[in-house]
Amino acid sequence: MNSYHDPELDEVLPDAELRRIAGLLSSSRTPDPPLDEAFRTGLRRQLMNQAWSMGEGRNSWWRRAFAPPGLAWAGAAAGLVLIASVAVYSALQQPGGFNTIVIQSPVDGERSVALEQPIHVAFNQPMDHPSTERAVQISPATNVTFAWKANTMAVQPAGGNLAPNTQYQVTIGPTAKTATGKPLATPQTITFVTQAPPTAAATPTPRPTPSPSLGEHQVTALGGATSLSAQWSSDSSSVYFVDGKGALKVVPVKGGTPAVIATDSASSPAISLTGDRLAYIRDGKVFVLTFATGKTDEFDVTPTPTLVGWGKDQFVWAAADGLYSRAGDGSSQQIAALPATGTPTVISIAPDGAHAVYSQDQALFVLDLATGKSVTLGQGKATFQAWSPGGTELLYATPDS
Repeated sequence: MNSYHDPELDEVLPDAELRRIAGLLSSSRTPDPPLDEAFRTGLRRQLMNQAWSMGEGRNSWWRRAFAPPGLAWAGAAAGLVLIASVAVYSALQQPGGFNTIVIQSPVDGERSVALEQPIHVAFNQPMDHPSTERAVQISPATNVTFAWKANTMAVQPAGGNLAPNTQYQVTIGPTAKTATGKPLATPQTITFVTQAPPTAAATPTPRPTPSPSLGEHQVTALGGATSLSAQWSSDSSSVYFVDGKGALKVVPVKGGTPAVIATDSASSPAISLTGDRLAYIRDGKVFVLTFATGKTDEFDVTPTPTLVGWGKDQFVWAAADGLYSRAGDGSSQQIAALPATGTPTVISIAPDGAHAVYSQDQALFVLDLATGKSVTLGQGKATFQAWSPGGTELLYATPDS
């Protein structure tokens, strides 16, 4: 027995017999159980397998790659690469792709566009230049030139600048085609407003300038023209005129920069009775501008026109031998003949297209286009002055009245 004496045990077990029994129990030892033969066999098998694996080495890389874990990681990596490729392609793809023609402009929706710049129109794919240029319609009507850089078309006003404080609408019509011949599905319009004209600094004068009692002011300069060839717009807000260089222009009555309609060789501007169209002569042809669309139509008429006016629903023109209109098939038809003797010259056509005034041998005549009959105005050397708004009356002057 162990001779170690524990004082605390004496306090817990004051009985000597109990302490003796406790000492016997603490000194006794249970023998270890016998080892299981199955344990020995399993341990030996495990050690042999480990040794065999260490001697054989790791599987080759292609076995590891085509093992189930490797295939799973390869599939995940391929999916990520595919998603990234689609994202990059979508980011680099032009808007609308090549199945849709997309038209954009940096001035679209702007409210203060500079006057001295072209109108840039960008397409998302190469376009057929001639058909695209013919499909351009501008309101208010403006004569323009075109220039291309890649897929961007620059629309430049022929007069140089845009009109100030004006809302422009540039429409690309459905006749525009891509370089492969695909037409534009629907018309597309670019709308913007130009900036107001710069305010010129007032120059002080050495003495007060009396203001006109009727509030008159200069609308614009005629640019060297010796006579006035002009027409009011139907609402009297603008004047269409031909300057000294033969350019047909329109200018607001309140003043401003004139907008160019035809750059040269223009004459005889005439507003239709309904006020929705403007006809004029240029290079021996008649041109008709429709204000609603901004489109100008060209008519190669015969005989050569010297003056153009309007009937109730179409234009009429004067030639050396009479007055003409276009038939339904586009041919010319004479509606009234001028005298075959002398040298008659048509001076003016009434706003309603029912009469015309011509001069011959220093005399003035009014011609009824429906009957072909002429009436002399005055006693001689009379001069035509103006028609009434409806064309039913006219003013003329004689040397004595």
